[in-house]
Amino acid sequence: MPLAGAAAALFTVICWSGFLLSLRFGVSGDFNQGALLLMRYLPGFFLLAPVWWRIGFWPAGVKRRHVLLIILGSGPFFFLLMSGGLAFAPASDAGALGPGLLPLLVAIVAFLVLEERFSRLRLIGFAGIVAGCLTIGGWEALTGGIDGAWRGHLLIVTAVSTWALYTVAFRLSGLTALEAAALTMLWSAPVMVPAAWWLGLSVGEADIGEIAAMTLVQGVLTGVIALLSFGQAVRLLGASRTAAFTALTPVLVLIGGYLLLDEPLDAVKIAGIIAVSIGVFLASGFLEEPT
Repeated sequence: MPLAGAAAALFTVICWSGFLLSLRFGVSGDFNQGALLLMRYLPGFFLLAPVWWRIGFWPAGVKRRHVLLIILGSGPFFFLLMSGGLAFAPASDAGALGPGLLPLLVAIVAFLVLEERFSRLRLIGFAGIVAGCLTIGGWEALTGGIDGAWRGHLLIVTAVSTWALYTVAFRLSGLTALEAAALTMLWSAPVMVPAAWWLGLSVGEADIGEIAAMTLVQGVLTGVIALLSFGQAVRLLGASRTAAFTALTPVLVLIGGYLLLDEPLDAVKIAGIIAVSIGVFLASGFLEEPT
C-alpha cells in the first residue's frame, strides 16, 4: 500500500472528524448557525474562485439535475441540517450516523438509480451499519440519556441523505472533486449571505483565536484541503481502499468527543460505533479488491 496514499486517506479522515467535533463545539457554545455558515463556505468561495470562474455556473456537458443535486447535497442546506442535528445530539452519534451511515445510503441510491448490485460480504457490512446505528439511536431513545437527541439523529440522517444524493450525482457528473467543490461554493454565495442575515451572526464571547480556528477547520481544511487529499487517496489507493479508511471516522469522533467535549461514554454506544466501523470496512469492498 503506497505510504503517500495512506497518509492522504488518514489526513482526510482526521479533517472529517475535526469537522464534526468543531461543529458540535460551535453550536453547543458561542457560535450560532449564521456565523458557522459563513465560516464554512466563505473561505472556499474565495480560495476556489479561479476554478468556478473557469467552469462557470453551468459547466459544459454536465446535466443540470446533477448540478442541482451537488449543490443541494453539499451546500448550505446540508450544513444547516448537520449543524442543527449537532445542536441536539453529541458528536459521537454524528460520527456513526454521518460517515458511518453514508455508505449504506449511497448504496441505496446507487441500487435505485444505477441498478448496482452488491456482494454478500458488502451486504453483511450494510447490515452491521444498520445494527450499529439502531443500537446508538435506540439505546438513547429508551434510556433518555440526552434530552432531544432523537431530533438530532433525524436531522443528521436527513443531512447524510442529501450528501448521498450529492455523491451519486457527483459520480455521474464527470466533474473533478475540486470542480464540484468550487461549484458548491459559487452557488452557496447567494444563499449563505441572506441565510446568515436571517439567522443572525453571533460568536458570543469567542476570541479572535477561536474564530480563526473554527474558520480554518470548517472552511479551509474541510471545505477545500480535505477534498484534495481525498482525491489523492483515491488516485493512489483506489476507491475501495480509501473508503475502508473512513471506518476510522466514528472511532476518532468518539474518542475526540470524550476527550475534548466531555461527552458521555457507555458500553452500548461503544459497541454500536464498533459495529458501524466494522460495517463500513466490509461495505467498502476493500476485502474483495484484487491484490
